[in-house]
This record gives sequence, C-alpha cells and structure tokens, in this order.
Amino acid sequence: MFQDAFIKIIRHEGIKSLWSGLPPTLVMAVPATVIYFTCYDQLCVALKARMEGQTEMAPLFAGAIARGNHLRRCTPAAPPYAWSNLPVRMLQGS
Repeated sequence: MFQDAFIKIIRHEGIKSLWSGLPPTLVMAVPATVIYFTCYDQLCVALKARMEGQTEMAPLFAGAIARGNHLRRCTPAAPPYAWSNLPVRMLQGS
C-alpha cells in the first residue's frame, strides 16, 4: 500500500515531487535547531559554573530552559481569536 502510493506519485508527478516541501521545512527547522542547541550549550556551561555541588543536574535544567525558549521563539502563536470562542464551538460541534 505504501509502496503503491510512492509509485503512483512518481508516475504521475515525477520523482522531484517527493521532495517538494523540503526547502520550506529546512527554512523553519535549521534556524530553530541552531537556536535550541546554542541556548543549550551556553546554559549548560553557565549552570555548571554556578551549580558547584550538583553539576549533573545542569544538562537537565539547560535542556528544559532551552526547549522553553525554543518553543516560545520558534513556534507560531495562535491568534487570540482562535481560543476566544472555543467553548461555544465545542458545544456546537464544529
């Protein structure tokens, strides 16, 4: 079934169509990954310097803070109106 889909896509749209979404995905993923790993490395070094007795916990805290920063900066925020009438839409079944 899965192979059949690939064969049909290649036959009807060409092999290049399998990678048609790659450039936009890379435009989003590469900067986000760079931000995350840069923050993680910087925080890990700074936390290890401050946490003298418990340096084994520094990567955990650095990862959590870096992931939060990554999500805040790289994840598109939902517009305010998307949540404003959510209970009404749920009751209406839409």
